[in-house]
Amino acid sequence: MGNALGRMKRYGPALEHLGRFKALSRSIDDLVGIGVADMSIARVLLAQGALKEALPVLDEAKSLLEPYEDGGANMTDVMELRILALARLKRPEVLTEIDRARTWDTPSQQPINRAPLARAMAEGYASQGQHQRAYAELLRANELGAAGKGLASDTQVLRLQARYDSARRDAENAELRHRSEAAQLALKAQVAERRALWAAVAALSMLAAAVGWVAWRGVLRRRALADLALTDDLTGCPNRRAVLAYAQAQWVLARRLGLPMTVAMIDLDHFKRVNDNHGHATGDALLRAYTQAAQGVLRGQDRLGRWGGEEWLLVMPGTRLQELPNVFERMQRAFAATTVPGMPSPHGCTFSMGGAAMNAEAPSLEYLIAQADERMYAAKASGRNTLRMVPPPKED
Repeated sequence: MGNALGRMKRYGPALEHLGRFKALSRSIDDLVGIGVADMSIARVLLAQGALKEALPVLDEAKSLLEPYEDGGANMTDVMELRILALARLKRPEVLTEIDRARTWDTPSQQPINRAPLARAMAEGYASQGQHQRAYAELLRANELGAAGKGLASDTQVLRLQARYDSARRDAENAELRHRSEAAQLALKAQVAERRALWAAVAALSMLAAAVGWVAWRGVLRRRALADLALTDDLTGCPNRRAVLAYAQAQWVLARRLGLPMTVAMIDLDHFKRVNDNHGHATGDALLRAYTQAAQGVLRGQDRLGRWGGEEWLLVMPGTRLQELPNVFERMQRAFAATTVPGMPSPHGCTFSMGGAAMNAEAPSLEYLIAQADERMYAAKASGRNTLRMVPPPKED
């Protein structure tokens, strides 16, 4: 909120919110949070023209953030702001500060982070009359800005390529299913031909039929075992093993390509009351109704799997956390409109959801699912029929 108000040039309210952020960070000994707060406060002070007041705030930000940074973007921003403040004050030590800033101006940084620092260096050189060096830094800033745009375009291409690969795999799987069906039809035709020759080659036909019957039963048994291993027999959706395997594959793909990924844990509210008041058969019908309603509004690459009881795991590759409220609302509307045998219409049942998105702090898929599960329970504790996407507040 403080940064948004600062961009709107509402500097007074912006400083108030950023000061509160800094106080909250200090209360939990979050040194990096204090440093980030100082950096945002200094940016507002610079926008107000309070250059001298910004410098000590930036000194504190540098001392707090530098031990935790390894060529990170935070220190690039801090050095940019320090150079701008010194340049606008016309202080000669801006040249020394520019030399220090080059420690963080390395190719390991994203071009989009380096471009503002290069512009600040240009302003610093210009403030000391070194216009040739200032011009060179402006040219470098323009080159970095163009490289940043190109990198963003390449990322989008990778995302589209991942979606294309997924669609291609689905098409290949469909072709394999069609080939399997054709092979089964061919087998049935062969059996029919053998029966037509029964009178002439009775012994041979009986032997062939027996062999074919055993092979066919083996195919059916293997298919049934595969379906049992991967499908929930009550709802027909993927079971825990299947949806977890899909989630692990998407986790690896998203990590490799730098794509977003979101998971959500879902739990039906007051499901025990349905079993107690209407019977377990109606409870089973409600589980099937929810599965059909939810799957009807999901995209092709999304997977909804039954986690256990009245809980589901939803895996959404290519989805950011801020898109989750729209998914939640679509599922709410679809579920509310379903008809459940044995229950009044509308049935009035709801569900709670907790979501978590893959980020640099998530070391594993299990950690991400645990976050979503924790937030789902927080949603139920806060009144149910709601979505939680942030961690629940810690108790004192």
